Amino acid sequence: APGWADLSPAKSWKGYTPTLEWWKEFGLLMVLSSIQLLLLCLASIVTARALFARKFPIVKYNYLAKSIILSHFGRCFFALVMVWDYDNPRLLSVVVDLFVLTSNMVAVHVWTGAGVLPAALIVTVGWTCRLALYGAVA
Repeated sequence: APGWADLSPAKSWKGYTPTLEWWKEFGLLMVLSSIQLLLLCLASIVTARALFARKFPIVKYNYLAKSIILSHFGRCFFALVMVWDYDNPRLLSVVVDLFVLTSNMVAVHVWTGAGVLPAALIVTVGWTCRLALYGAVA
């Protein structure tokens, strides 16, 4: 049986070298994604501080930021776009965003230890700021 080396000989493979324009686009995407995540975390922390400042005077808001960042693991699903060809990549984007939104809700709900309403408010304010930045840039 033929092996992988027999299916694609090294002589016929030209390889791929990304152009400078590709690296600029990738860098811009990384910067914008980082700014969006930072804005989401900051808006969520400010909202949580406004909600819980009287009830809990000493709260570690770094745990809130960590929970939001860790609950963004669903963003890794965008790597599937590189592997599989989708008829509607925008639909995949919406599905991944909904998955990350619900992950954020659960993470903030666990962090607050309160009802669903404070968690929903914190995440909604954060996502509104994130989407406002996305709308301003796009």
